[in-house]
This record gives sequence, structure tokens and C-alpha cells, in this order.
Amino acid sequence: MTKRKRRALIWVGAIFGVIVIAVAIFIATLDVNRAKGYISAAVATATGRELRINGDLNLDLGWISRFSASEIQFQNAEWSKHPQMAEVGLFDVQIDLWQLLTKFRLVLPAVTISQPKVVLEKNADGSANWEFRAATAVTEPVPEQRSEFPVIEKLIIKDGMLLFDNRESKTQIELKIAEAEGAGFLETPVKLKAQGTYQKLPLTLSVDGGSYEN
Repeated sequence: MTKRKRRALIWVGAIFGVIVIAVAIFIATLDVNRAKGYISAAVATATGRELRINGDLNLDLGWISRFSASEIQFQNAEWSKHPQMAEVGLFDVQIDLWQLLTKFRLVLPAVTISQPKVVLEKNADGSANWEFRAATAVTEPVPEQRSEFPVIEKLIIKDGMLLFDNRESKTQIELKIAEAEGAGFLETPVKLKAQGTYQKLPLTLSVDGGSYEN
């Protein structure tokens, strides 16, 4: 190798190194909280409802990246007496970038949801709060293969509450989850265990299902 080629390679390597360092510094100092407005706008366009993220957004990049958001509120239907259809104290998700880049598969090693509160209801006219007026304007492609669905290796839910209120049939169901944990992968069976109360009675739930492929 001639001196000129060696010098050119050194310069290319140095420039590449500076770019990598600059990108790393940019990502490290990036304020992900600026994304709140874009996220809220996208949800409003898709559903016609307001999404608020009152806490912080956090992003920790790596081969196993981690994203979290806190104090989330999703607006309910206008006719509901409950102002929020869904509230989450903390949403924390890990993303396997290696699987995403090499196999184009969205794998989430762990998803933790703390203090979720979900209200599903129908009014006396039969309208449901999960029917969104703007949803028909958004068309999302449906995965053709089960492997195209996001794979959650571990799911943890803490201090959750689900309220179903059907005023049309005068039925009300309340489910509280003290802690639930699910596990499974593309090839391994899916398992779910939960403890809480159902209609104010003690509840223990255990589910064993097939793998994502099966």
C-alpha cells in the first residue's frame, strides 16, 4: 500500500470516526420530549381523541434499546362521565435492534405497564367509547404472517384496573390486577399468570397457550 493510499484511508477513518462521535453526542443530548407533540398529533389524527403525556419521555439507545413514557392520559368519548378512557402511570418497553436490523422482526424483550386504568363502556343508545370517528380515515396494512406481529418476550402489568360499563344492557364488570406477568416467544409457548380481584372477589388466572408460530 502506498503512502498516499494509507494517508487517504487514515483521513477516511478519521472522518468516519468524527461522524460517529458526532451522531453519538447528538443522540445523547437529544431531548426526546420534543416528540410529545408529534405523538399526540398522530393519535388525534387517527382517533379524534386527545393523548397527553404529562410525564417525561426517555430513550436509551443500544442493541437492546429502552423507551419509556409516564403519566399518559387518553381522552374518553364526549358523552362519558369518565374524562379518560385510558390512563397509564408508566409505560416501559425494550426493543431488540439487532432482531429488527438483521431479521426485520419487531421483538420486545420486555414490556412493563404500571398503574393502567382502562374504561370500556357503551351508552344507552349503544354507542361505544372504543369507536373512533377518525379511525375510518386511517388504513393500516394487516400482517399476513403471524411472525409479522410484534413479539413480546415478557409482559408485566402492575396495579391495573379494567372497568366495563354497558348502560344499554345495564351490565358493569370491574377487574383489578395486582400483578400479571406473561412470557413467550416466536417458537416457545405463551404463558400468562395474574392475581387480582374480579367483581370484588379474589382472582387467580393462569393461561398456557401455543407459540406465536403455532
